[in-house]
Amino acid sequence: MFPRYAIMLKDIKNKITPTAVFAFILIVILAGLLFNKNDEVKRLQTNLENSEAGITSLEAEYLNSITLLEKSIEDYENELYAIAGRLIESEKDTVIARDEITELRKKLQSVELELNVNITALNDALEKPNCPVVPTE
Repeated sequence: MFPRYAIMLKDIKNKITPTAVFAFILIVILAGLLFNKNDEVKRLQTNLENSEAGITSLEAEYLNSITLLEKSIEDYENELYAIAGRLIESEKDTVIARDEITELRKKLQSVELELNVNITALNDALEKPNCPVVPTE
């Protein structure tokens, strides 16, 4: 039985050449590299998925911020329209007030003329009375 094993061992030894050993080492190294690359690919995929989730979250925050800013802008625009409306009303009131002031000035001038006429007439009447004054006893 021994000789049979010895023959098998010789046969195996004859088959093991430096080229075969080198090829076996290369295969082991390549297998190791493949497993490392596979782990690295999985790690990179996980990082990519996490990054995509982060980007999606940021996009949602940005969209929410944009919506809030658009609402603020809309509110400010509405406030500006309201202020513009009040300004137009104020300008109308100013025109009406100016017209009233002009009318009042005209009336004041008219009353002033009447007053001057009445003062002149009164002074004339006091200086030159037309009616006799009857002394009272």
